[in-house]
Amino acid sequence: MNPFARFRQWIRDVRESYREWEEERRRRREAGVSPGDRVRDGFTGDFLQVVEICDKRARERTVKGSPLAEYDVNSQLNCANDWVVECRYPARNETYAFPASRLWECQIERGRIVRDRFDGETLKVRNVRNVVAGEVVVDGTPLPQYELNQKLDCSRDWVADCTYYRSSSRFAFPFSRLVPEKYPTRPESWKEEIINTRECYSCEDGTKERTDNSACRSCRNRIKNRDGYQCQQEDCSATSNLQVHHLYYRPNMDGLIPDHHLITLCRDCHRERHGID
Repeated sequence: MNPFARFRQWIRDVRESYREWEEERRRRREAGVSPGDRVRDGFTGDFLQVVEICDKRARERTVKGSPLAEYDVNSQLNCANDWVVECRYPARNETYAFPASRLWECQIERGRIVRDRFDGETLKVRNVRNVVAGEVVVDGTPLPQYELNQKLDCSRDWVADCTYYRSSSRFAFPFSRLVPEKYPTRPESWKEEIINTRECYSCEDGTKERTDNSACRSCRNRIKNRDGYQCQQEDCSATSNLQVHHLYYRPNMDGLIPDHHLITLCRDCHRERHGID
């Protein structure tokens, strides 16, 4: 083959690779998942890991003689045109086919800020183990039978090693015990999840020396503007004497506090939070 023919063949190969790459991108975009993602079964709540996004749609894939779109609980979904996603359960080698609309984003990954659904503590995910909770033993007790985990059906969950922000202690948690941290839109939805603290070191409540530099002033103004310059305490809508309160504060973290850990309160509500008469 002469050099010119080799060059034309190389161009054809590059174009073919680019088309395959574009098709793979399109499948991932339309399916909403990518190989390697951890997802959750929208019906059973089981945690899964995406292995592959198949070329076929759910109406074309057959499972035990039935189209995937009509198989089992999938018939409750309008998923005939969904991409077929091959997933596996933790610590299993078998893969199973799911329509894409049956899979929910897991949102628990390394570095993610999460909250313990039982005690409300704020945690940071340090590592995700590729084992199920039923195989993890803590102080001689299987993780699913350990303390509050007994309230969950978590023996088939993945396990995340998390660090407490309060104490920096590290513990193992089943996925179903963790709630990804985010700032809800209305106080009514998170009033039960608030973490109360005795001391709020740079809060404007007089219990500690007030931090008053340009960065803190900018932060306070940003939080007040986000909250519409109104007290966010339930049954209070004061618009004067506003202060910024830390839902959770750890010493020596000035400048590292995420905005969703801060809310606007009036002076009276703020002092009430801190137990000051």
